[in-house]
Amino acid sequence: MLRRRPSTKWSTGEIKKLKEVFDLNTPEEDLVRLEQRYKSKDPYLRKELDTLLNHWNGEIDKTQSDLISGNNPDAISAEVDWRKSI
Repeated sequence: MLRRRPSTKWSTGEIKKLKEVFDLNTPEEDLVRLEQRYKSKDPYLRKELDTLLNHWNGEIDKTQSDLISGNNPDAISAEVDWRKSI
């Protein structure tokens, strides 16, 4: 999904950022939508791992807005309840 060889070692900064992302406890349904989004032909996807990790919440928000607006035909249909965000 991202332009990176599987053999490329993670930098210290990337590992630190990944730990921060893990601490966010992103719900499984959001991870599934994010994966679907990155498998789509959307031209506005992050191409670098560190950029994705740095903008994690924004990328999750985009999956929510794509779902609501119907902009992503590859998105998994699910009802979004805004109260879960509070």
